[in-house]
Amino acid sequence: MDRTQLLPTFLKPFVNPKDHQAFQDIWYKALPIDDQAPVDGLINTAFCEMWFPRDQLNEVMRRLKELFAENPLAAGNFIVELYSAKQSPFMLSPAEGHDAFRVDLYWWQHNLAGDA
Repeated sequence: MDRTQLLPTFLKPFVNPKDHQAFQDIWYKALPIDDQAPVDGLINTAFCEMWFPRDQLNEVMRRLKELFAENPLAAGNFIVELYSAKQSPFMLSPAEGHDAFRVDLYWWQHNLAGDA
């Protein structure tokens, strides 16, 4: 079996692509950053969000890959999120006048290795 077919074959008994379920929620409960997580108390999560024009995507990904290959601990003990954003006409948008993408770096505050 081809590697690309392994996951779909595994998931097929659990998922019917013809099933459709509409999802709707209150806006502040459906945002990517979980408002219900105790990030200001027990977990103490911090993050940095960096926006780049889409034409810099390859260079940023090359640098992230190089950084994590040279120093796997640079990825920290949390996640790195990548998002894309369509061009926006709004002056305060980081995607004003061009398609963009962002890199969100998360980390636990008070790591043994330091906070930054």
